[in-house]
Amino acid sequence: MEELLFTKIPVVATLTAVFFLLTAAQTLHALFLAARKNARPVSADTVYEALLVVHLYLATATMLSAYANHGTLLLHLRVTALPLSVLLWFNLALAVMGLALAIRYRKPVMTWEIVLFTLCSPPVIDAAGTFDPYLFIADAAFLTFRVSAGLILDIRRFRNSITQLSAIEAVDRLPEGLAMADRSGRVLYMNDAMRWCLMELGFATDQSDVSMLWENLCEIAKRGTAPINDVLPEGVRIQVGEGNVRLFKRDTAEVNGKTYRRLTAIDVTEEERLNTTIARERPA
Repeated sequence: MEELLFTKIPVVATLTAVFFLLTAAQTLHALFLAARKNARPVSADTVYEALLVVHLYLATATMLSAYANHGTLLLHLRVTALPLSVLLWFNLALAVMGLALAIRYRKPVMTWEIVLFTLCSPPVIDAAGTFDPYLFIADAAFLTFRVSAGLILDIRRFRNSITQLSAIEAVDRLPEGLAMADRSGRVLYMNDAMRWCLMELGFATDQSDVSMLWENLCEIAKRGTAPINDVLPEGVRIQVGEGNVRLFKRDTAEVNGKTYRRLTAIDVTEEERLNTTIARERPA
């Protein structure tokens, strides 16, 4: 491995910069993969992509050590320095893991990276002699293509996917009120429209328990503070605010095998206004 110390400085400097950028890019790719909605955080392919970051980090450290040229290749840490000739055995272990994944997922395309990881292991580097730099050049060239392609696919997938946050934001902007609670009445989610309706009806601004909310809505409707208020078979109709009529309905929803209470506040202002107009124009 010491032949790397005699590599031309421009070559070593370029490889150092390339491996450093690849390490950062592969870290982003691994994070994208782990954050995907349908990805298992501890899946074998996610672990493999994370270990590829370690491979690139060791390659960067190797080039940095060759650039510093202190007579031996070392990974310099804050309190100690470790011989890279031992640490680079990690590449052989990564090649074995890649081979197992290639067989499991039937991906013959992984053959190229498996071969490169094997070539970057200490026995092959020692046997290569003066050809050592070409092994790292080939590794950098291939991983530049692989990591770039992975990031491009990540960006496209991220743009085309509906994230959980964007879905929540969309529900928050709905004009219809929506609240979800567990069986005990503990509120799990309430959008802005439902919160506004309850505030207009005199409920607390921070509703954490809705176990008695339906009964309270029925009581408001029966009081008859507004002529349009009524308890109907399809729900509870209540005037909310000035000129706004809502039809409160309750049912249950099943999510991931669990049953939750659901309360909706549908805006029926226009329908009630139309019904009133028809009733007035109807001949006696």
